[in-house]
Amino acid sequence: MLPLTSQTTNERKKRGKKKRAAVLTTFVKESNGTEIANILHNNMIPVFDSVVTPLNIDVEKDSYEINEIRYIRKNHEEIIGKASKVYEKRVNNYNDFYVKACCDFKKLEQEISGYKK
Repeated sequence: MLPLTSQTTNERKKRGKKKRAAVLTTFVKESNGTEIANILHNNMIPVFDSVVTPLNIDVEKDSYEINEIRYIRKNHEEIIGKASKVYEKRVNNYNDFYVKACCDFKKLEQEISGYKK
């Protein structure tokens, strides 16, 4: 599961924080190019399919969520590819950056294996 945050780069900068690392983040954008959310690959966690609940989105009211979904659907291969690269670099300890910035994916997988589906 990849967490999605509505905190954009502009909001981070207003708070004096740096832009998130592009190798760990997918910057979700509206069709006009405006950033509306971030997918945080470094914070992904394993989950059972049985605990995932689909969102009920009202297209009349929830245009923000519709834009996020549209971007994710359009770019799903790139998002999955980036998630795979981040996972591999963290699990195989290619460098300290991934070890420091990412969850310990193997440890999380071991922990979830103890739970029932």
